[in-house]
Amino acid sequence: MRIYLLILFYLLMFSSLANAQNDLNPLSTSCNSWLKIIEAGGGVQIGDLDIPGNKVTVEAKFNRTDPYSGPYVYAGNIVSKHSDPNDANYLLRPGSAEVTTSNGYFITPEVCAFDLNKTYHVAMVYDGSTLKFYRNGYLLSQVACSGDLILNDFQTTIGQNALNMSVTPEEGMRGYIDEVRIWNVPRSQEQIRANMDIALPSPSTQPGLLAYYQFNDLINKQGNSMWDGRLRRLSTQINQTNPKCITSTDSCNVVCDKSTDFAFRQSLCNPNSIDFITDHIEVQNVRWDFGAAGISDSFTPTIDFGSTLQNIPVSLTTTFKDGCIAQIDKQISIAMNGANSPVLSFDTTVCKGEEVTLSAPESFAYCWDQVIGITETEDRDQVIVADASRQYLYKRVEIGNNLIVNGDFESGNESFSTDYLFSSAGNVPGNYAISSNVKAWDNEINCELTSPASEMMLVNGEMITGTTIWKSTVTISPGTNYLFGFSIANLKTGNPRIHIYINGNKIDQAEFGAGALCTWQQYKIFWNSGNSNEVELKLVTGLLPTGSNVFALDNMILSEYKLYSEYINMNVEEIPSLLASDDAEICLGNKAILSVETDLPTSVQWSPNSFINNINSLTPEVSPNVTTTYYVSAETVSGCKAIDSVKVIVEPKPIFALSATEVELCEEEQAKLTASGGTFYQWYYGEEFLSNSPVLDLDGSRAGNFSVIIKNELCNLSDTLTSIVRLSPVPQIRIEKSNDIDCKQPTALITATGAATFLWTSNSSIIENFGNSIKVAPSTSSIYKVEGTDPNGCTVMDSIEVIVVPGSANEEYKLANAFSPNGDNKNDCFGTAKYGTLTNYSLTIWNRWGQRVFSSKNQSECWDGTLNGKSQGEGTYVYQLVGSSICGDVNKKGVLQLLR
Repeated sequence: MRIYLLILFYLLMFSSLANAQNDLNPLSTSCNSWLKIIEAGGGVQIGDLDIPGNKVTVEAKFNRTDPYSGPYVYAGNIVSKHSDPNDANYLLRPGSAEVTTSNGYFITPEVCAFDLNKTYHVAMVYDGSTLKFYRNGYLLSQVACSGDLILNDFQTTIGQNALNMSVTPEEGMRGYIDEVRIWNVPRSQEQIRANMDIALPSPSTQPGLLAYYQFNDLINKQGNSMWDGRLRRLSTQINQTNPKCITSTDSCNVVCDKSTDFAFRQSLCNPNSIDFITDHIEVQNVRWDFGAAGISDSFTPTIDFGSTLQNIPVSLTTTFKDGCIAQIDKQISIAMNGANSPVLSFDTTVCKGEEVTLSAPESFAYCWDQVIGITETEDRDQVIVADASRQYLYKRVEIGNNLIVNGDFESGNESFSTDYLFSSAGNVPGNYAISSNVKAWDNEINCELTSPASEMMLVNGEMITGTTIWKSTVTISPGTNYLFGFSIANLKTGNPRIHIYINGNKIDQAEFGAGALCTWQQYKIFWNSGNSNEVELKLVTGLLPTGSNVFALDNMILSEYKLYSEYINMNVEEIPSLLASDDAEICLGNKAILSVETDLPTSVQWSPNSFINNINSLTPEVSPNVTTTYYVSAETVSGCKAIDSVKVIVEPKPIFALSATEVELCEEEQAKLTASGGTFYQWYYGEEFLSNSPVLDLDGSRAGNFSVIIKNELCNLSDTLTSIVRLSPVPQIRIEKSNDIDCKQPTALITATGAATFLWTSNSSIIENFGNSIKVAPSTSSIYKVEGTDPNGCTVMDSIEVIVVPGSANEEYKLANAFSPNGDNKNDCFGTAKYGTLTNYSLTIWNRWGQRVFSSKNQSECWDGTLNGKSQGEGTYVYQLVGSSICGDVNKKGVLQLLR
């Protein structure tokens, strides 16, 4: 809205100006009272009108009718009190203003060209700090200017060079001139505009007016006749008609009420190189003047000032896209404070190989010179491993008191202004809050903020571009360098774009969010206050990013600062050479001699101070009662220490033992005898040497005394232990079978003799086990194994094969035709378990009425004469048996009598 109103204002102003140019004639002569210079060298002289001091305004209207050659300074002298740039008390030309002061010659930068045969109003103003050039009431060009105006004895001349009107005819004006006004005060743009197209009212009473000419005559209308004019050359005439006397619309058409400013960044790592920054979005071009360091047209020049970092003059002239020109001049000092450093340097001595932390004084920023061991050059602390003596240089920025009130937002929502709405609803665009809990403000934020996240400003910046995020006004000191900075963290996917304004001038624009979400990024620039004693700092929303524009602000800071260059001298001392003896092993109660080799033999010390005869000896004697590590150290005078260690292993006195003193073995049985407690073993059988192993293998071939000599060499102890081995014979067993298997004899009995107990190997065809005998019913020829054990525990294995001879199943498989389930344990159950094994087995029984009273596919099951738990009556029953046997398939049907 503000921009819109400003544009509307200027449109109205231009419209009014155009109407004025069309409707108003100069009140003096109505186009008929102009000075006309027909040929070069003509003009009017008004006397030696000196303007002393450092303030002057010269105005006039002109219409040049003939072209000129050369640069714009040859467009014609309108009012001159000069001969050359060395003595210009004042000089007004159609496109420039020029003066010479005690500080040198100054000329305003070139502006756009004027048109021939058109009338313009021009003015020059020098106010002691700036020389300005106006055309048609608009500031078109200016330059920083200082010093008192030089004086000369030349005749102030209208239309030509003041020294000699015939010397430099190419400088002469050819055309019309009127409304010449000479002042010894600086006129403002508003004052110039107010009277440039009308006669000056009450000229005798105008403050600072020295001369005023309307060329109906040559009289000074201000009233001081000393400055009445006189014509030079007959070709110069007054009371002439200017056919184009209405002030023309200037081709520049600019509104020059803008200002400019700049900031800079100085690399701590390369302090001589300065990056200057200024707004470049609304700007056509810039011109930087760094004095002896040169001139640059870059928006962001990088200037290497070498060692000259004190009192650097910086002049910035900015030409905006609408043609407006603004200029600012400052003098900055950006030198490193070396000799004035509060700590400048400090020394430290460390031991070689030691891990050392080098720490700079607490500051805002750091840069360490990259030498061996320095990796993260911008960190305050540097952790290095000392390898050699060297100097570590670093530079730092030390800031003073923060001039921004509530810059950390710890005081809440105060001491700043914003276009955003204070609200706890963080998911609403255009809202902000002061909080330390980002998730409570907006539950869609999926990250946590770490330090410095105490209280902070949380902003949902999804509004229009140009919205003020944060603004604060601070009292400052003129001519002082300041550091302005803040911390910003992106809270959602997107890249917040921030414009930075100082005193209404956009200085910089930055984009944030390239790093991880909820990661603080630091922004900082340096700025010189120039002539300002107050500064308005403002952050404004830039072009909205793709994605969200939600972020946090904290640590707003404006502070004076100093740059320090300092160093740390680190002296690295060699550690002593130290080599202790190898680890030792002793028997409990014995002693060990330790030793150490070192280049500091008088400075050794052993620890712990227990069971050692001399802690400062190179060869101490120790007798610990438990395993102990002894440490030996040697230390230099400055404290560099070397340490080594010796482990003394204490072994208890040995206990010699055998795994058995008596061994009972069966013949050919294998066993082991184990001896322990020694480091050396010798086994004997009588006089016969057997082995040096602690384990002796017995094979059951010999009985008698087996002895072993056991020695412990560490403790120098030995003993002889004996084990008696006895042998027992193995039993002689015999195994027999009653028969082989055929359809007539489906079972066989196998019997073993010759041992006390027998253990038969499991076999699914064994149907009964009687200990020394088993009953078997194999379906195929099978081998049966038995292990016999005698009373001494000696065992022997034997086996026998039962051969199966197939036959006719139905003919050979016989079943009983009656059973008596009366509980006498004789023939109480009808089944087939004792008649040989069948596969695919099925037995079914029906009563005489055809009711099924029993059915089973399990050959171990039989019918007990009941149905559903109830006893069935005596009588005739029918059965069917189905299965497969060694003799083939069985399918038998028969009659069964149930007897009670």
